[in-house]
Amino acid sequence: MKLACTAVLLLSVLGMNTWAHPADAAPVVTVAQAAKGDKNAKADKKPAGKAKAKADDEEEKERNVQKAAREKRKELRDAGVKNIRVKSPDSWPKKVPVPENTELAEIPHKEGDKEYTYESNNYVFHSSVPISPESRKTIGRLFECAFAANKAIAKVLPVERAKQDRSQKKYKVTLCRTRREYLSKGGSQGSDGMFILQAPAGGGMVPGNIPGIVPGGIPGVPATPGADDSGNKVIQVPADMDPEEYLKKIGVTKDENGNPVIRIPADKVPDFLKPDKPAPQPAPQPAPQTQQSPYIPMARAGSDTTADPEPLDERQIYDDYVLVPFDALGMDENGKIVKSDINTHTLVHELTHQNFALNRLHTWASEGWAEYVGYVPYVGEDLDFDRCFAVILREAQKYSEDGQLRFSFTLEQFLRMPQQEMYDCMGRGQNSYLLATMLVTFFVHQDGNRGVEAMRAYMQALRDGKPKDDAVDTLIAPYKSAENLQKAFLKAWSQRKITGLSLREPTKKKGKKK
Repeated sequence: MKLACTAVLLLSVLGMNTWAHPADAAPVVTVAQAAKGDKNAKADKKPAGKAKAKADDEEEKERNVQKAAREKRKELRDAGVKNIRVKSPDSWPKKVPVPENTELAEIPHKEGDKEYTYESNNYVFHSSVPISPESRKTIGRLFECAFAANKAIAKVLPVERAKQDRSQKKYKVTLCRTRREYLSKGGSQGSDGMFILQAPAGGGMVPGNIPGIVPGGIPGVPATPGADDSGNKVIQVPADMDPEEYLKKIGVTKDENGNPVIRIPADKVPDFLKPDKPAPQPAPQPAPQTQQSPYIPMARAGSDTTADPEPLDERQIYDDYVLVPFDALGMDENGKIVKSDINTHTLVHELTHQNFALNRLHTWASEGWAEYVGYVPYVGEDLDFDRCFAVILREAQKYSEDGQLRFSFTLEQFLRMPQQEMYDCMGRGQNSYLLATMLVTFFVHQDGNRGVEAMRAYMQALRDGKPKDDAVDTLIAPYKSAENLQKAFLKAWSQRKITGLSLREPTKKKGKKK
């Protein structure tokens, strides 16, 4: 489905979950700024007074930090982001120091090695060509800032993967020299980064939130139904095509329960979909179906319709990684920085999916958190979570004015909405991604301790393996009813003058007759 940091940490798992952000949708990250702290550091001096030289260096560094902070604040103002503060719960992070010593260290390259390897504190990077020193500074700072933001959240909410530094099990990143290489390895057309959850037996890659869809096929070869080692049905999507568009092209639809299905003529059902042994008694036919065209449900492991998800642990997803094309980082094909202004929202979005991979969240929460972290701005030497609210408020104002925040469903329906349905909303002019972001923002910024505790209880319920519907009930419980939660959510944003936000009125339940 639908992949920073001196400016805004702006992240997607593309294909179906990557939605392009307009150039003016959020402040642009300046790569040159991202490395400014390192770039402006003076070369070692050798004056008679070493103490004085050190003091001078510290003073210059502080001046550079203050200058960068002023430039960042001006950039936010120019983008229409006002200096609005919000009284967030005491437990929620406000300002998080940017990590130090983030430059990538090169692992000695041996003759015959096909890849160059680099490491930062929490990531290991693989590239087919060497990366320039300036690029190493920029990349390291960008990725480590994203991890620092997620780690700050993990101090409040159960985000298991980000609770501790990953020095023992570093996240894997594959840097792709060209877009062609990016697509051939599973990247999605038009995206700037992609989180790959796990490699199934037999090759191929499963995007973090496209269960059962395997991109990375051979260009020009039709999709090939198959099954992975868990028995999930998969379709091999040509590497040069968008998975969502391709599935529509080959006729994938949904059944009455919202499960993806593919219609196959009865006389052409492949053997692997037929029972291995004939049933001793005539089995009831799966519904819906016709005599000529049975519906074959596609696997949706871990999707929103899963009744009782099994908790994941690190061993099950240790082989996950993020794909990033060079140009998304402002680099040319030789690994050198050639572009100073890039929008890294998609990439930070994807890195956040990587940190939340154990949580088995509903789609709205998964995408909402990825978007939220993508909007956390870097001002001076801090990741400013309070100012993140102002950035998201500006987005809400913009899309409210454009009429894209008028939704045809209730908030409770959104909380339980299947994955594909949420993505379909984007195509109908309903910005479900921003709604998810605003909902996450409501819980952690606008509803005091009640909101944070509700989000924590919901996420913990999923970590404990509770059924997804039960987890939603846990989220709603502090508000007594889904209707009350919807009213509180709309009121909070109305008080911020987001007048174009609307949800369908919940159907009032009839009371029992006396």
